[in-house]
Amino acid sequence: MNASPRKSTISLFAVHLVFALLLSAGCTDNLSGPTETAALPSEGIDIRLERGLFLTDETVAGLQAEFGYEGIPLESALYSQAGAVLKHSDGHTTLALPERTIEGVETVRVLRAHDRSGIAFFEIVADAATDRILAVGERAAEKTMAAFEEALTSNIVSGKMASLTFKFPWQENQGTWKLTGGYGHCPSCGYHAVDFNSQNDYGKNVLNPARGIVAFVGAYNGNGYTCDMNHGSGKLTRVTHLRYSPWNHTRVGHDLLQETKLGECGDSGNAEGAHIHFEYRVNNITKPLTGFSGYSEIVVGRTYHSYNHYVRPPYGS
Repeated sequence: MNASPRKSTISLFAVHLVFALLLSAGCTDNLSGPTETAALPSEGIDIRLERGLFLTDETVAGLQAEFGYEGIPLESALYSQAGAVLKHSDGHTTLALPERTIEGVETVRVLRAHDRSGIAFFEIVADAATDRILAVGERAAEKTMAAFEEALTSNIVSGKMASLTFKFPWQENQGTWKLTGGYGHCPSCGYHAVDFNSQNDYGKNVLNPARGIVAFVGAYNGNGYTCDMNHGSGKLTRVTHLRYSPWNHTRVGHDLLQETKLGECGDSGNAEGAHIHFEYRVNNITKPLTGFSGYSEIVVGRTYHSYNHYVRPPYGS
């Protein structure tokens, strides 16, 4: 992998800086126990289980800033163990801990914030007895995402998106990229995630592989800063180890054109040097990249063009 320059300071919030550094180093488990990561469902839920943070004004502000909910009022509610799930008195389960119980925890406090647009919301879940944070979760509102899915599917069926094709996620005029590893390294389990490198790749643009709806943006444990795109019909693409949070450019629920900038190549999370970690999933199962950017064969060690141009994102440039 190519070496990368020193990363920039992520936030003025001291706790946010510490939290981001811990994510980058992959060592949050050293504080008070292992950090787990739940699978990312196709509907765009991020679930990050924590063991080392506590509910303080500074911690909550840092998490809100990281997930893009800075300054938005938080609603508070208590959820209790009820059989195999954590339930509110009205019967609702938590977003961040669905169908899950935590050993030794009887009641959790849930802080929830809604995006100003109403498209997405996120939760911080903590042990009500100790204020220890258990999980952080974020997703698009179900009804809103369902409407986006319906519109996306309708456009594909009607022919408006009949030409939907997938391209590799980098900008063509910033050079070719080499597939340096990962492809099919677990053929028995069908895992086809890949790593791409380019000369002086740190900071180069990472672009949307095909038109779709933003399903997740933010930090995702060892993956670092991540962006997931929902392309309809169960198809999802994921780029990870971005230089900074994709919240600088887009939000969950945005309908983005192919070639829209999602972020920049970096080394966040557990990356060993800057690179693009890329996944193509169908019904949450990684698939080969055959056909991407017109290539019929994908081989480790070969160099590829993306044929992608640049499309300005909703935020920034």
